[in-house]
Amino acid sequence: MKLYKVLIICILSLLNCKNSNADYDRKSEIVTHDMVPKEYIGKYIVYIQTEQTSTGMASITYSIEINKINAYLETQTYHEPIRCNGNYKVVDKKSYIALYYNSKDSLCKSPDPDFKIKKDNGMFFIKGVGNEVASLYWKELKKVN
Repeated sequence: MKLYKVLIICILSLLNCKNSNADYDRKSEIVTHDMVPKEYIGKYIVYIQTEQTSTGMASITYSIEINKINAYLETQTYHEPIRCNGNYKVVDKKSYIALYYNSKDSLCKSPDPDFKIKKDNGMFFIKGVGNEVASLYWKELKKVN
């Protein structure tokens, strides 16, 4: 019985150490300042087809405007719900920016970023758009100004 208790204590201690390291890694990748990097400021658009319906292809068009301190999302949809439009907090990470919902709808708030935007070889890409499967992959994001 004592051996069983010792094993449980050891396992819990190891799990606790792992969680502490994960928090440390996340904190180390955040660049802290109040301004959005200049290269990301502007208006962007991305169109995603989600699924075939009996009356056509369901889709979402995401329009994102990023300024010096935050971002604003507006969506247009066909056979998809309109949700989580509004202001987003922008957090600068080392290799991308993360957007967190920052408006009134409590169902849209999450501790994880809703969107990630990166610049690669002069092009912009976004992760988090579309349905559950599509949102796992980087999609090209067109900068319109």
